[in-house]
Amino acid sequence: MKKTIALAAITGAIALPFAGNALASNGQHNRGRTLVFQVESDQTVLVDANPEGVVGDQIVISEKIYKDGQLVGSDSGVCTQMPDPDDSHFLCTVTFDLTNRGQITASGIVNFAEARPVIAIVGGTGEFRHARGEFDFTTEEDGTFIDTFRLSN
Repeated sequence: MKKTIALAAITGAIALPFAGNALASNGQHNRGRTLVFQVESDQTVLVDANPEGVVGDQIVISEKIYKDGQLVGSDSGVCTQMPDPDDSHFLCTVTFDLTNRGQITASGIVNFAEARPVIAIVGGTGEFRHARGEFDFTTEEDGTFIDTFRLSN
């Protein structure tokens, strides 16, 4: 039961944190810029790595990233259940591939019990090679996610 509840909460929440566009299309830095994307789950798989409990179980995701209704990329990632009293903490790493622009990677411990978990942007490639900052995410009533990226460089 706990695994089913955790999967439902995480499936909706993982998509959001990682779909950002960290730099302008001309490759210049965007210090202090905030960007917003909509994300839809494509595939989600629960890996029961610990039949005796939940610590170590993983959620593997694949998602589609949209801006103004246009498909602009996809993301893939994995979150591993961490030990905590309410089974809501996961160590997540997700890479976002923004078509013809580069990739952004985000990683950190996510507490899915929070309404707006904050995740670190840890780097990228191509246009996003200097990507750093934070993002938060929310789940919409229709099951999609809204990712908000706050760029520090």
